[in-house]
Amino acid sequence: MKPMKKGLGKGLSALIPGDDMLDFGQHAIAEVLELPLNEIKPNSEQPRRQFNEESIASLAESIKNHGVVQPILVSRIDDMYMIIAGERRWRAAHVAGLTNIPAIVRTMDDLKLAQISLIENIQREDLSDVEEARAYRLLIDNFNLKQDEVADSVGKSRSYVANTLRLLKLEVSIQDKIVQGKISGGHGRVLLRETNPVSQLKWADLIIQKGISVRELEKLIVKPNKITKNIKLTRNELSYETIQFEQDLKDVFGTKVVIQHKENKGKIEIEYYGLDEFDRIMKILKK
Repeated sequence: MKPMKKGLGKGLSALIPGDDMLDFGQHAIAEVLELPLNEIKPNSEQPRRQFNEESIASLAESIKNHGVVQPILVSRIDDMYMIIAGERRWRAAHVAGLTNIPAIVRTMDDLKLAQISLIENIQREDLSDVEEARAYRLLIDNFNLKQDEVADSVGKSRSYVANTLRLLKLEVSIQDKIVQGKISGGHGRVLLRETNPVSQLKWADLIIQKGISVRELEKLIVKPNKITKNIKLTRNELSYETIQFEQDLKDVFGTKVVIQHKENKGKIEIEYYGLDEFDRIMKILKK
């Protein structure tokens, strides 16, 4: 049996002694069956809600050429089988036009089934931070696990789990942006410093529009107790409102606009590139 990947914790091996969830291979201790795809359904409580279509298509192409190398893991639920591990392979098999898929059937109670499914998904490297946080919350709420127990089962520190769970305090629409990859979990952690939900949403939109990095966002969001009348803002420390004013003016004039602000005064620079553009801008100003 191949060793587990480093850092994956002991949750799966503890829940299924003697089984290698990541690589069943020829040493699997359970019989591999060929199950009809239409008799298998995904787990409704698994944390992943979105699957990369290109990744699925690539996996489907591999399945066409080599077949499903690694069986999926399922459990019998009434007259269907529910996926514990391997939903990507199941989806790709559909795309590849297969009617059956190799599977290992496990019989276990609902608690162990859900724990295994959640932990297997958490341990995937491509799970977004919010999907990971939602999975931790399910383990805590549904199975009465403490944060340190969750951390131990997935091979993470308690502080890592706690900080990841904090992302669930963000507005749901911002959480969805993280799941969709429009902003990162790092952005989300910085946005938590902004307690006003409306401001959080504005900042999230600005991150997407301007391509603001996490480090830049940290500089832009100034904590209230650090703001004084004499603070001097650099270009990287302008307030959200000032940056938004720049964007509004850029939309009006159709050219680059820079606002330089110091204390209670400053200037607005409107760039032009040729006399024709200068005349156009002057007409807008005279309206």
